[in-house]
Amino acid sequence: MRSVGDLVSVQSDRLASLTGGLEMWWNHPAFGAGLGAFIQDQIETTGQALIIHNSALWIAAEMGIVGLVIFALVPAAVLRALYKDRVWRAEWSGIALIGGLSALAIMSMFHDLIYQRAFWLLAGAAIAVPRCLARDRSPALPESTASMPRQTTLSHRWPATVVNLDVPTVEGFDREWTTYDQTGVDDAELREIFEDYFRVFPWSALPDGAVGFDAGCGTGRWARIVAERVGHLHCIDVSAGALDVARRMLNSTPNCTLHLASVDDMPLEDAGADFGYSLGVLHHLPDTAAGLAACVHKLKPGAPFLVYLYYAFDNRPTWYGGLWRASDGLRRLISTLPFGFRRLVTEAVATAVYWPLARAAALAERLGAEVGNLPLAAYRHKSFYTMRTDSLDRFGTTLEHRFTRAEIETMMVAAGLERIVFSDAAPYWCAVGYRKA
Repeated sequence: MRSVGDLVSVQSDRLASLTGGLEMWWNHPAFGAGLGAFIQDQIETTGQALIIHNSALWIAAEMGIVGLVIFALVPAAVLRALYKDRVWRAEWSGIALIGGLSALAIMSMFHDLIYQRAFWLLAGAAIAVPRCLARDRSPALPESTASMPRQTTLSHRWPATVVNLDVPTVEGFDREWTTYDQTGVDDAELREIFEDYFRVFPWSALPDGAVGFDAGCGTGRWARIVAERVGHLHCIDVSAGALDVARRMLNSTPNCTLHLASVDDMPLEDAGADFGYSLGVLHHLPDTAAGLAACVHKLKPGAPFLVYLYYAFDNRPTWYGGLWRASDGLRRLISTLPFGFRRLVTEAVATAVYWPLARAAALAERLGAEVGNLPLAAYRHKSFYTMRTDSLDRFGTTLEHRFTRAEIETMMVAAGLERIVFSDAAPYWCAVGYRKA
């Protein structure tokens, strides 16, 4: 058994670690003194390998406020996942994880838990289990409508009918398009981006008064321009928040009809559309090929369909794909954060990564350099608003697929398209095909 003297010595060491940790943080408040700085300082000054007996103070002392905030994002995301769903809170696993995390939080006030395997095991379970259970609950959509109340919102829970969508991704886009409603983008810039997407679309092949659809219309930014050139356009999206924004954007466009529906449940006549398009949507579905086939099923024979799917960097140098794999790891983490933190982090990415690299590419281009393979060079002439939007789109989305040009062509043929033409300019890959007769 320990003597009273031993206990006094232990408590004295604990107090010394706390006061020493506070002093170190006070001297290095922003980024801390560096990992291992405290124990190294104790060895040099006292000859003892003393650690800080408080996890939060240890992080603050060695990693500063910045490190403390980054560490806090993880438990914040976990707590949000645990508490936002009543069914989840009723699960025994949820109760166990909440209890375990609460115990760890209390223990962290008196011990350094960051080096404990049990901490990381339980933290990993707290992140993984809610997402696994959420994916097990197959969602279904509210009934699609052509005319919805202005304040329609997307339910966070649907009846258990299988549809081809990922619930966290839908919820993410619901928040994204209500946050970045595209009113901050200059019309000239929007039209320039529109032309990049529609470069290979055969406008001259459409009949007079053509009727078509936008599968995944989002805010309606592309629908507004398409509607100027066709007879009628059906704007379809699974996000009620996005459709609320689209309704405002298309308020003066009478030849558009809005539908709240998934891609595989579009309320349109089969083989009845003169054209269709889906830009940046189908790669966020669990089954991209099935989503593409559902769109083609709505086309008349010979009608064109334009699709934009994320490319797999198959036309880039090998190192480009390596950069993407590194960034994709960040996406998988950032996309699990509560939306407020997700937006904050992606705003920081837009500021610290997108803007400097894009403007550097613009400068290099003015100096006569070839910038096609420079990261984010595609944004060199785009506004900071667009960078912020795309940063949230890129890093805040839980599900995305990427495809090579050959894989996209294979999917298009399998869906019933022929005479496929790809655009050879960014964004990659945009392709148009015609439904087989």
